[in-house]
Amino acid sequence: MGAMGARVIARTGVHDIPLYKSNKVWKLGSGDVFSSTFAALWAVQGMGAEDAAELASRSVAWYCENRSLPPPDPRTLRMLSMEPLVPATGKIYLAGPFFDLGQRWVVEEARRALLQAGVEVFSPIHEIGPGKAEEVATADLKGLEGCQAVFAILNGMDPGTIFEVGYAKKLGIPVVALAENEREEDLKMMAGSGMTITDDFVTAIYRTIWSLGR
Repeated sequence: MGAMGARVIARTGVHDIPLYKSNKVWKLGSGDVFSSTFAALWAVQGMGAEDAAELASRSVAWYCENRSLPPPDPRTLRMLSMEPLVPATGKIYLAGPFFDLGQRWVVEEARRALLQAGVEVFSPIHEIGPGKAEEVATADLKGLEGCQAVFAILNGMDPGTIFEVGYAKKLGIPVVALAENEREEDLKMMAGSGMTITDDFVTAIYRTIWSLGR
């Protein structure tokens, strides 16, 4: 179930398997790691489906963190300290500039990825659209107040996005920011106030969804 973990349906019942937290999310091969680990432990070694899936999920977290193969053996995986992530529901505010084709593409791709993951999204360009400053700002901030997390695209350090990020922080809403080419100095206030900042798009998507469970 992507960022929501996995579900095993067996004779013993329906079992939800947690996703385990990693600082980076590496999509290339992560599904293969889960499938191959599960198949090896369940179909080859005869382990119960629930236990096999849980270890497969741990293997994926280890793979994303280390980007190497093979993953550790089952005994080592069980001993590793890993934080299980509890699926949560909520609405995500999509903050970012959309004034040219490149910016709009990133916003559209982020919105699509979040919706495919099964969460609600409030995107100002989609929900409000263009208009007078006093009308757009009021509607956007009202939408932000109704969200439980923010995905912020800081590429280019758009003033409107920076304002929305600060507003969310004041409200106590968790913010995950994508900043691919910005200077560390320019991100100092965001990093110093506890926001999650990454230069990887997929990691930003997953970390935003995970922040709903705070």
